[in-house]
Amino acid sequence: MKFLIWGCFNSMVQIDPLIVIVLGPQGSGKSTQAKLLAENVGITHFSTGRLLKAIVEDKNHPLHTRVKKDLVAGRLVADDIVNSLLENILSKGLHSKGLVIDGTPRKIEQVRAIDQILKTYRKQVDVVIFIDTSIDESKKRLTKRAEIEHRPDDTKQAIENRLKIYHSETLPILEEYRRRGNLFKVDGNGDIESIQKDILAVITKIARAHNIKSVS
Repeated sequence: MKFLIWGCFNSMVQIDPLIVIVLGPQGSGKSTQAKLLAENVGITHFSTGRLLKAIVEDKNHPLHTRVKKDLVAGRLVADDIVNSLLENILSKGLHSKGLVIDGTPRKIEQVRAIDQILKTYRKQVDVVIFIDTSIDESKKRLTKRAEIEHRPDDTKQAIENRLKIYHSETLPILEEYRRRGNLFKVDGNGDIESIQKDILAVITKIARAHNIKSVS
């Protein structure tokens, strides 16, 4: 099965289903960009942030207390929880047209876990988009979000903790995907529309590099 996306030259690009990971520091807007990419391409968006937020909001959920405690403290949620969320999506076949993943991996162990989970379904990570955002811009966006949404995980201390964890545990992930040759960086300091345009340009470039036919 193939799907169509808008290319950067006002054409449509026919492409096989892809597994795409969107990475970036907290405040980079990766969930927004992943959601837009999924909508533009017409594939499933898997967001750990959205799913974990739903667990926190559901006080009757068996994982409510455990997840909320981690998020409020600015800690990464346990791997077994995050992995089970991804496994659930794949087991339902929601990746058949392609999948955009955001919120994981956040440490190198999760890279390997994702590889193993995808391998079970004869899939692999095809493209990794890194939204490169400065620390100052990330802090500004997170602080603004905290004022608007009143999220329990957006306290000043939690923000500082998450950015610290990002630099200590997440950056090695970029090196791993760079080594594999499937990492692409876009500037994350611009507006939403320009960032999305850059992401779509990357996907289009990959499609054309694989000699996939463009149709008008």
